[in-house]
Amino acid sequence: HPALLQLVASLRVSETTDGEICCLDGHRVASAGMQQIDNWLYCAGVVHACGRRLPTEEEAYSDFYIPSAHLYIEYWDEQGSASNLAEKMRRKELYQRYDLRMLELSKEDLTEIDDVLARQLLKLGIETL
Repeated sequence: HPALLQLVASLRVSETTDGEICCLDGHRVASAGMQQIDNWLYCAGVVHACGRRLPTEEEAYSDFYIPSAHLYIEYWDEQGSASNLAEKMRRKELYQRYDLRMLELSKEDLTEIDDVLARQLLKLGIETL
């Protein structure tokens, strides 16, 4: 999907007054990396949610959720604060403890998002446009 990758990469980051970033589908996310993932999912026709609560006793929220596959996606941004990193690690432990399907993406994956995400989703039975 070279055209899709080019479109997603060309989109500007537009922040809201509360510091969140708007995505093409109206979702609001916390970082430019998350915006790139959200916009890719939207352009690829993958129905998804942002900030979905995990089905756990502890209160925790995923970065993205694909309901058709019961799949959570977490974006690990190395530039996050120590508290953000601690929260990510806590969620990672919850995914393991509750046996929830989770796909991890890193900042490096974003340079090849079209290939990486399409391939990972196809392995899990999720087709993209």
